[in-house]
Amino acid sequence: MAETPHIRGFKLIERIPFLIGNTLPELHRLALKHDGYYVFDGGPHQQLHVISKPDWVKFILKDAASNFQRGPVINALKPLLGDGIFITDQSPWKSRHDALKPALKEDAFEPYLNIAREEMERLMDQWISSQTVPNVERDIERCLLKILVRGVFGYTGEVHWDEIILRHKAILNAAGIARQKIDYYVRKVVGKKRLPRNVERYQDDLQYLELFANEILAHSSTQSSVFYRYIGDQSAEFQRDMVLNILFAGYDTTASALSMTIHQLGAHPEWQEACRKDQIRIEHVIQESMRLYPPVWALFRQNEEEVRYEDEVLLANTYVMIDVYSLHRQPEQWEEPLTFNPNRFSKTGTKGMAFTYLPFGQGQRMCIGKPLAMRELTELVKTLTACMSWTLNGDRHPSLRTDIILKTKKGFSLSVRKLRR
Repeated sequence: MAETPHIRGFKLIERIPFLIGNTLPELHRLALKHDGYYVFDGGPHQQLHVISKPDWVKFILKDAASNFQRGPVINALKPLLGDGIFITDQSPWKSRHDALKPALKEDAFEPYLNIAREEMERLMDQWISSQTVPNVERDIERCLLKILVRGVFGYTGEVHWDEIILRHKAILNAAGIARQKIDYYVRKVVGKKRLPRNVERYQDDLQYLELFANEILAHSSTQSSVFYRYIGDQSAEFQRDMVLNILFAGYDTTASALSMTIHQLGAHPEWQEACRKDQIRIEHVIQESMRLYPPVWALFRQNEEEVRYEDEVLLANTYVMIDVYSLHRQPEQWEEPLTFNPNRFSKTGTKGMAFTYLPFGQGQRMCIGKPLAMRELTELVKTLTACMSWTLNGDRHPSLRTDIILKTKKGFSLSVRKLRR
């Protein structure tokens, strides 16, 4: 086996502007060049192994999963997420997973989906009356957050939706591992021990979201909400962490998936008609949109102990990034990988793609909300395509922003028309 390429020294410094300005195309270029495995090498304890090889993905997420933990690489989110399901590992994670799982059974979906349809119909009426939608992503984020807060927590009080989203994003942007690594290399270049941060603003954002979580809890305890029905007997701290974790993971990923599905349907209007004729086509369209634009574009892990696989030795505490975006575009795995083609899922769906297709992760830590997310996405796309048609105003291939959740850099616009049936 050839030695794994290490990008270090001047070559690493040379790549930083491309990685900052055009992250995903650059990662994909490197993945193709280095056969899906290379290392950003910033010196001792600053290596990042970047992987988009299915056999390695299986090893990390399944075969040696107990050695590859997610907690250490997202510790910066602990002030927001506490000891909730998203950030914990092993036994604490399992107890939180088991507590939440009953709330995500099929019989709990329908009331939630009714609220989802109501909110989407309300947004659709606004879009149709305006005919032009200037910022689809912003509208979808707000809509999906409303659905989550109403549908899961049963909260009907006044909410400053845009403020919640803005503060949420501020924390994620500051705490993401990409930001941490960029700060590290910038410190090396400018020779400073640390960069100034607006800690006061960061704390203010945290406090704002915590107050919102406490308000939700106070309301949920008096209502028969799905949330309180299943974890109402847990400690106040457990409930607070769970609310913030559900807010963190429960709307933004789905909003990203729905936004990019709407984008692709706008770029390929013929698939809107296919969705109107057959609901199974809706699922194929969503699956293909998430292949090209996975909401969680990368998965990060750190191994607790030294491990060897395929003649490669990963020392203890090595950082690993599974490059989902590039994995979904590997020509060895996908025919015409850059083409939007929902038909590729028409024969077997996602069967047999466990470690080549990861929009919800894989292994033990696969997203617990996957069944609900797919049902919700299907219902929302069904609602949209039944009542309106739309075309994309702009590029079929959007410029992307690589926060923790995939977004476009500048949003995108649609021209909308009501269907007469």
